[in-house]
Amino acid sequence: MNHDILLNRFPNVNIVKLTGGYTNTTLLLEGTDPQMIAKIYHVENTDARTEISALRLLNHSGVTPRVHDFFEKENCLFVMMDYVPGINAQRLLDQDGRDQGRKIYEQLGIYLARDVHTIKRGDCEAELPVITKSANDVEELEFVPSGIKSMVKEVLDISDHGEQTLIHGDYGPHNVMLSNDSMFILDWEWAGLCIFITLTWQRICQKSS
Repeated sequence: MNHDILLNRFPNVNIVKLTGGYTNTTLLLEGTDPQMIAKIYHVENTDARTEISALRLLNHSGVTPRVHDFFEKENCLFVMMDYVPGINAQRLLDQDGRDQGRKIYEQLGIYLARDVHTIKRGDCEAELPVITKSANDVEELEFVPSGIKSMVKEVLDISDHGEQTLIHGDYGPHNVMLSNDSMFILDWEWAGLCIFITLTWQRICQKSS
């Protein structure tokens, strides 16, 4: 059904299902110019609306795929955006080990600080949820070192007051595509606005070093 809906809008294209860096059903439309993908959700999926809002906010940032259109059909929401060729950063980490990992995480931090966390609530009119902090499950994360847990809990215990900033909600190499010399951040379904306490986090990290 999804193929038929897309072919009615984009005749003479070849449709290929994508994996690796994309959630939900994601179809590549070979033959469009520029080459696009269709990301497909159920029409009542509120996370889809969040992703659309975040991507439109970042549409000219160069760190996310550009959104060209979105439409509803047969209880599905279709989001049409640029296709980003490349390799999923997590897959590259799994293949190339620690040295490559350091470079990737350094670049991930730069993108996050420069292009995401610099966007404040007052700078945008996007309809994004407000996300509050919670420390309920930190102790249950057995794979996290105890020192890191202590730093996280100190941050989470700070009261929510101050300026809200854009956050991704599920940021990491699994949601990043590497393409030539660029990185593209994917899957913004859990994005939102949150109190971001940069100076406090820096102070805690310096204290632990």
